[in-house]
Amino acid sequence: MASKIRKNNEAIAEINIIPFVDILLVILIIFLVAAPLAQRALDIKLSKTNSGANVKKARVTISITSGGTVAINGKNTEVEDLEARISDLVLKNADLKAVIAADESVSHGIVIKTIDAIKSGGIEDFAISVGN
Repeated sequence: MASKIRKNNEAIAEINIIPFVDILLVILIIFLVAAPLAQRALDIKLSKTNSGANVKKARVTISITSGGTVAINGKNTEVEDLEARISDLVLKNADLKAVIAADESVSHGIVIKTIDAIKSGGIEDFAISVGN
């Protein structure tokens, strides 16, 4: 920090702001580079089909990984808590639709439990996501 003395003996304190801006820019660049790396994605291999329609206004996505992990819109949850979480979402939006994306190696029972929880939670319209 530099200080200058005027002729009338008053000290003027000057702060050099350029190094501060440089540090902020470096921190911004670090966050811009690190943000995409921090996103977690579920590894789901969808079953293939020749007939299937795209669902356009899907509001909630329920994903089931090959290990049986269930996630609502990317947030992990237990199958037992699925109905309560769906009910909370339905209270916010009564016209909610669901899309189930299950790995092809997931057992049929887990998918049926998920569908049951979705219907019990208040969502009547749902689709099962398949790969083309």
